[in-house]
Amino acid sequence: MGKGIPLNDQDRIPWLCNLHDILLRDVASGQRVVLACSALKKTYRDILTQGKDGVALKCEESGKEAKQAEMQLLVVHLSGSFEVISGRLL
Repeated sequence: MGKGIPLNDQDRIPWLCNLHDILLRDVASGQRVVLACSALKKTYRDILTQGKDGVALKCEESGKEAKQAEMQLLVVHLSGSFEVISGRLL
């Protein structure tokens, strides 16, 4: 991006997987997490919540098999003209 070359999906997927891992770690430790990013495609949002392989977020307890982590995800999608959204942000 610094060179003016836009990212493609191959560039974004490892970054999204890394964010997924961070969410996984923080949710598993009982933290409340807010992630703000422009995950514009549903595929990107799916990777954030389910990882690259489509497996839902899980947490591991020491010495026990993995169990499903309780995670509440709220996706906010701003829809409107530039003028409307910028006016509301102001």
